[in-house]
Amino acid sequence: MTKPPARQESRNQVRQILAVMNRHGDVISDAVDGTVELRDAAYNTGIDALVGINALMPFEEGQYQLNPRIRSFLSEQLAQYSAFQALTRISEQIRGARTKWRELVHIKESGDLRDMAAIEESLGYTVNEIVHFTVQNLVLLNTQISTDYGNVETLKAKLRQNDFYGTGVKNLGAELEQLEAFTIEIDREALSKGLHSVRHMVNTRIRSRLGVWMSRLNDVQATISKRLFVARKIDSELMYLSKAVLWLIRNPTRNGFEVNVDEKVDAALLRPLAIKVRPQVDVSESGVSVQEVFVNAIQRLKPAPNPWEKKETVTPQYVLSTGVTEIVAEMTVSDVLVEELVDALYESDETFLSVAQWKPEKRAAHAIDTESWLLYAAGQLHTMGMHIEFTLAERQGGIFNDVFEDVMVSLPESEVSELEAA
Repeated sequence: MTKPPARQESRNQVRQILAVMNRHGDVISDAVDGTVELRDAAYNTGIDALVGINALMPFEEGQYQLNPRIRSFLSEQLAQYSAFQALTRISEQIRGARTKWRELVHIKESGDLRDMAAIEESLGYTVNEIVHFTVQNLVLLNTQISTDYGNVETLKAKLRQNDFYGTGVKNLGAELEQLEAFTIEIDREALSKGLHSVRHMVNTRIRSRLGVWMSRLNDVQATISKRLFVARKIDSELMYLSKAVLWLIRNPTRNGFEVNVDEKVDAALLRPLAIKVRPQVDVSESGVSVQEVFVNAIQRLKPAPNPWEKKETVTPQYVLSTGVTEIVAEMTVSDVLVEELVDALYESDETFLSVAQWKPEKRAAHAIDTESWLLYAAGQLHTMGMHIEFTLAERQGGIFNDVFEDVMVSLPESEVSELEAA
């Protein structure tokens, strides 16, 4: 199958353009680094030939620059990017690819397949452009963040450049989301429309690589955010330091006070004050003074333990005998009176004894009032198992609780029965 004449003519033109660029490669290499100017006849001939094929463009009078498309291609190959190199937007390519896809669907539904091959080929070119621009954008971002300052010199320019690329990364992320939605749309509709070749092309070239692109873009965005944070922090610390230096420069007391020495000067201002200074010795130095400092420090250290030193044998200790000292608690007057009352119950023939009438003289001698005595004696006698009864006083007006005025105590009923039986 022979190629159409138009396509054959375009191929011949491509060969001629590449041949011109090959013959004048020295001019193109000079133009990559900046502008080129007219020189000798041979050099000027190369400039005229390159201007004729639009590889060079007039810049100023007698100066020429490389075509931006060629410069972009060479910069991508050499990984040399100018400051604030913008990312290539792929929104137009996505929009064009969607339009071509809709046209393919319409052609398939209408049955007129004459232009289908050309449009499908054009869609393939657009898909390749999307892949190429996305990969080059990621290469550009990785190149810019591979160094601390990229292709700018100052910290403030780097901060602005990081902000610039941070916005570019957000836009590229949004475009990748649009591209993902477009590939999902093709993947769903291509099966029902019978466009299997288009579905295979899109899934193979784009959809299978979207996850890797998203991951690399997220890594770049995290790195830019981290470096922005660190750079702003350093910038704020430098600002605080500059303010401190400015204060030290303007402070009139930075070199001390000027005092006129006369009889009226306070002696405290002229008295020398000793300041304790801890010397910081440089161990890498060698000298007599440094050696003396080390010797003095070693002498103040505790001696190192001797691992071969004989230790004294510790003999076990034995307790030969022990004795328990019995501590007799000293009885109070109230306890003595209670015991005497109990003894009197066992010896007396009377059944009940009055606690209030028990030895009032002895209680008065030790300042024991009747109320405290009744309360304490009643509790102790009850604890000892004695039988007690409270003698109630006459109730007075306005008092609702019973008040006792005496406590009658007797032996327990069990002991009374044993005494009667005996």
